Order: sequence, then C-alpha cells, then structure tokens
Amino acid sequence: MSKHSESGEGTLATRPSAGAAEMPLASLERRLFVGGPVAVFRWVAVPGWPVEYVSPNIAGIFGHTADDFLTGRVSYASVVYPEDLSRVAAEVAAFSASGVPYFEQDYRIVRADGEVRWLYDFTAVVRNERGDITHYEGYVLDITERRRAESERRELEVRMHQTQKLESLGVLAGGIAHDFNNLLVGVLGNAELALAETREGSSLHDAVVRIRAAAQRAAELAQQMLAYTGRAEARAERIDVGALVRETVSLLGVSLSARAKVRCRVEPGLPEVLGDAVQIRRVVMNLLTNASDALGESEGSIEATASAMTLGRGEISTFQVGQAIEPGLYVAVDVRDDGCGMSDETVARMFDPFFTTKFVGRGLGLASALGIVRAHRGAIRVRSTPGKGTWIRVLLPCASEPSAPTSRSPIPQADVAPLDGVRLLVVDDEPMVRDVVVRFALSLGCTARGAADGDEAIAVLAAAPDAIDCVLIDATMPGRSGIETLAALRELRPGLPAIVMSGFVDADPTAAAAGRGGGDREPIGGFLQKPFSPDDLASALRVALSTQRAAAES
Repeated sequence: MSKHSESGEGTLATRPSAGAAEMPLASLERRLFVGGPVAVFRWVAVPGWPVEYVSPNIAGIFGHTADDFLTGRVSYASVVYPEDLSRVAAEVAAFSASGVPYFEQDYRIVRADGEVRWLYDFTAVVRNERGDITHYEGYVLDITERRRAESERRELEVRMHQTQKLESLGVLAGGIAHDFNNLLVGVLGNAELALAETREGSSLHDAVVRIRAAAQRAAELAQQMLAYTGRAEARAERIDVGALVRETVSLLGVSLSARAKVRCRVEPGLPEVLGDAVQIRRVVMNLLTNASDALGESEGSIEATASAMTLGRGEISTFQVGQAIEPGLYVAVDVRDDGCGMSDETVARMFDPFFTTKFVGRGLGLASALGIVRAHRGAIRVRSTPGKGTWIRVLLPCASEPSAPTSRSPIPQADVAPLDGVRLLVVDDEPMVRDVVVRFALSLGCTARGAADGDEAIAVLAAAPDAIDCVLIDATMPGRSGIETLAALRELRPGLPAIVMSGFVDADPTAAAAGRGGGDREPIGGFLQKPFSPDDLASALRVALSTQRAAAES
C-alpha cells in the first residue's frame, strides 16, 4: 500500500454505469479490510517498529486489537515468533540497505492466545526527500493453512518416494536372494553328495564340511535379504508381545552396554498379535542392540515399552516406513535411547540393505527388521536428533480372530516309509538345480528325471501319465509358472502328489494352487525352501505321498 492510499488521496477508476461515480479508495479499503483476511500496517522505521496505523481487522489475525498496537501496549516486534525475529530483522535491514522499493517475507507470529500462525508480509519502503527511510507500509496475510497444506504435500511426497525406494530395493533384494539360493542348491547339494562319498576324518571330507558350513552361512544371508522383502517364511501363532519384550530385554541384559540403564515397561492386558515370535523377537533384539551401540562408551539409558494403541484415519500417515496400514488396534513396541542420534540423511537410509554406520556388520539388521514388520502388516516410525537420541516405534496389528490360522494348510507328518522305487519328476529352469536334485533323489533310492520348463513337464507326463509318482516343481519359472504347470499336470493326472520349491516364499503354495492354478484345488503335499538337503527332500517326499494316500482314502 502507498502513502497516498492510506491518507485517502487518489481514487480508483471504475467502469461508469447509470448513476455510478468513482469510488474513493479509502471507502473501498474500509470495506475490504474491516472483515477481510488482509491487515494493513504503517509503522515507523525505528527500533521496535512502533505502529502508526493498522486496519481494524487486525484482531482476527493477531488476537490483539488495533488499539493495542497504536498505543504501544503491544509492539510489532514482540509478536514475531522468537526464533524468527532475528531473521526478519536482518532481512528488513538488508532489503532497506539495498534500495529496493518493496520486499516480501514469510514468518511466524504468536497470537495473544499463544497460537503460532504463519504470515505473508508485503512491505513498501517509504523514504523522505533526502532518501532516508521514515516508515514501512504494507499488508500481512495469514497463510497458516497454505503452509500446512504444503508441508503435508511435501511429507506425502517424501513418504511416496520412500515407499517406492523400498519397493524397488525389495524387488532387487528378492531377485538376488532367489538367484543366490538357486546357486546355493548347487553348492550345498554337491557338498552333501561329496560328503557321502568321502571318508570321515580325511582332509577332503573336512574341506567339504567347511564348504558346506560357508554355504549355510551364505544361505542365512539370503534369508536376511528375503526378510527385507517381506517374503521370508513365517509361522502364524498368537504372540504375547509384552512377554516377548520382557524376555528379550532380560536375555540381552549382559550383551547391552554396561553403562546403559535399561528399563522395560509393559502395559498390562495387552492384546495378542498374530505372527512369528522368532522373527518379532529378532526385530526387538536388533532395535535394542542398535540403541546400545548408539550409547557407545557414554552413560545413558535405553527404554523398551509395549503398549496398545488405536489408530484413526488421520494418524496412520505418521508411520513413514513399512506399508499402508489400516486404522484399528495395534500393539506398539517402542525402543528409546539418549545416545548419539542420527541426522535426517541417515534416518532416510537406515532401512536400506547393506547401509550401516558401524565399523562392523553387513547392514542387513534394520533392513530385515523392516521386512519382518512389513510381512506382519505393520509399520515403523523413527524420530532421531543428533546428540539427543533416537525413538523407534514398531506397530503390529492385533489378532482379531479367536483362533490363529496357520501359514500353510495342515499336512500329515512324514512317515518313515522307504523311498525305493519312487518315481520323481523334477521341474526347474536352472540346470544346476535340476542336476543336484535328481542326484539327491537317486541317493534316496528314487528314480528321477528332470524337465527344464512347464511345457516339457507336461509333455513327459502326457507320454506316460502313470510313470510319475510325484512332481517337485519350482514356483517361479519363465513361461508357465510352477503353479500353472501343476494345474495342467493334474488335468492329465488328477491327484498327482506335488512338492513346490522356491528361492523365496511368495505365498502359501496351497492357496496359490487354489487361486491361480486354473481352478486346481487339490492339496500340495509340501514346500521346500531353497537351498535344501537330501534329508529335507526325503521328508518332503514322504509327506507328499502320505498326503496323496490320505486324500485317496477319504
């Protein structure tokens, strides 16, 4: 606003109409600013910025009346948010010294009732004939809602980016783990076969044992990668999370920092959670260990708590990693420490596979913890400040049903019947896997042959439908998937016993056969997680054949 407009000088030209005259600007100003959202100011260019004029609607924005400002009971500088005041003053000084005729600012104020609001400020610089600044004139507009909407939009964009990144990394980690497990079938399988051919105690036997041990550790690493993707195999049981947290804190007591004061609080009467107790305990152990590492050699505290909480629609968006969760009742597991804390950049990467700030470790601990939480339909929230500590909250949905479903359909226990003469068809697109599994089967007394894909398996069975006693099939193959192939095989041979194997657990294979296998609803006799041993194959074969016999007798 200019000096002329405030003093009433000047007019606003309007389109002439019958009986219409030019409307004085002062009259228009009064009509617009008495009840509008924009407040007009004129203040003196001296310390404290005393106000000479303010429009009457100021009370709606500041909570202070115009008279409060005009009489000096309230100075403009006193209502600027304390953390913004020095910046605002420095900007005013810089703009004024630069010679610009006007400038714009965004800053916060504190209303008379204590509420903090954001303002947009347009200020014109008023100078006298000598060029000295005498006054500032301008208007302010409350932009709190706009700032809030922009902040929510930025947070949503960050969460979407984080979700997309996690999904991309999950696909990458899952693919690597799947291929890794296929390779390990060859390494571990050949090691098992070699051990059967070497004399115990010989140097060759001992070397193969070490090869097997190294490959088993590699398989554990692959399982951690699968946990990150949320595809690791998990049981479904009812869990008392409060008891689990107490037991884990007690178990880790001697392993945590000796300088840490460790406290554990569990809300009584917590609802149960449906999931895998071993995996959830792994999550809690990982969080506690990281909290201990954050303390280093300093004294500090670690607190683990378990409590129930109900989330509404407006609260679920605050959990920035995991997956989309539904409103409802959750058990919250919180681990807090007052250690070194993390920067925003570290928090943004802390769940990435192989990312670590430690001198030792593979960087899969938090990545696998996130995968476990995702597999349990939960989410994680992290708050951390460098030098002040970290708070991590894990949300797990409460069990809603009175009885817990199992992750796979019940199957009979394996008997000890010999496998001599059992005719096995091994279907896998990896030649090394086919070769090793066929050799496994031969070592068990079976006869076995391989098929490179679904079409070849269908052709083999079509040529001699009664020449196969059981099929062992990979779940993920190019062209026809394992489940689709199995459905086609059972059209040729109803009731064909089957075992599904995979480098990762994508779903309940029984449910997959029922839902994606073209209507095939016959039970799958077993599942083998790659890599596996000859003993695992023997057990799975006995279960599959027992399942078929039980189905035929019922």
